[in-house]
Amino acid sequence: MLPCDTRNSGAGWTQLPQTAAEASAAAVAEQPFPLENLPPLPQRTRLYWQQPLNAVIVVGAISGCLIYSIRGVALDETLPSKHLRWWLLPLMCLWAVIAAWCTLYIIFAGASEVQRSADTCYPIPPEVEKRLVAGESLADLNNINGSDGSETRGTYCVRCLVWRPRPVRDPSTGFDSKKHHCSN
Repeated sequence: MLPCDTRNSGAGWTQLPQTAAEASAAAVAEQPFPLENLPPLPQRTRLYWQQPLNAVIVVGAISGCLIYSIRGVALDETLPSKHLRWWLLPLMCLWAVIAAWCTLYIIFAGASEVQRSADTCYPIPPEVEKRLVAGESLADLNNINGSDGSETRGTYCVRCLVWRPRPVRDPSTGFDSKKHHCSN
């Protein structure tokens, strides 16, 4: 339920519901440490890019092997269907292009990356806020666990200063999703 705003309409006081944006702006205004005063996000190290590089190598190697194998089959004159030979290589190349595009999209589109906003940064945990106000380092702090019942308040990343959602394990791959800026 959204808070209400009381305004004088000339004929008396009326209660108008606030929009979600107005309610969010009011909540941000109440915060003692505004978003624009947060320290800059940490720079990504070369280790951040290691896993995507491995994905590009694996997808490229598998695609290359499949194209090379299909090319050998497509050039085999003993296959009974001439149409099958004609379509094999172009279809395999199409699948390789789709695999490459999907890999690049996952890497560069920021899929599931948590961005800083009022919804992801607030509420700032008290011990983090205390250090920010005092200008102290957060380097020795560990990530802070959120409440058990919240999907959006899994852990508070003390490097990026965002609430990370609880990880969702993909049953088909066994990997957790919902990473963010530093992926720590």
